[in-house]
Amino acid sequence: MEIKYDETNQLVSQARSGCPNSLEMLFREQRPKLHRFIRNRVSRQEDIEDLVQDTFLWAQQGLSSFEGKSRFSTWILGIANNLIRNHYNRSPEYKYDFVSDDVLDQAHNESDTPEANLQQEHRIKQLEYSIRMLPKDVQQIVEWVAIENYPYQRVADELGITVPSVKSRLFRARTSLKESVMPLM
Repeated sequence: MEIKYDETNQLVSQARSGCPNSLEMLFREQRPKLHRFIRNRVSRQEDIEDLVQDTFLWAQQGLSSFEGKSRFSTWILGIANNLIRNHYNRSPEYKYDFVSDDVLDQAHNESDTPEANLQQEHRIKQLEYSIRMLPKDVQQIVEWVAIENYPYQRVADELGITVPSVKSRLFRARTSLKESVMPLM
């Protein structure tokens, strides 16, 4: 079922007016193309399905911002592209270089001396203390972004600040924490 450009614009107008059937038809038309687009950029099937659903959710929430200067399909693929970029930037499996258990066992054995364990314990206590010394809102940002892996936008919304403010405060917190632990390395 191929919907023509004029029909798509009419469906967008109707969907903006609150017609759920129009929105459903738009999404049904875009799903195969969107799925292929994401599948060509993301390897894990679960992530593909999540990103398709997230794209439709973001499109539904932002439908009022669609100005019609481009095709609806271009707009929705732009949303998907941003979500894919965020997926790779925030997913721990892409953000960090995970190593095998053998490497971890070897590293553990090398640092298995009482002195090394004591130093590590001291560094952890210093880090915990340094985190507690941060302002409460910055502590919350560190916890949500670094530990809970929340997206910046969610943190910004929760705290009532902008995403650049979240990034700036997180950068300053990380710099401060590195400075407090570095002398112990």
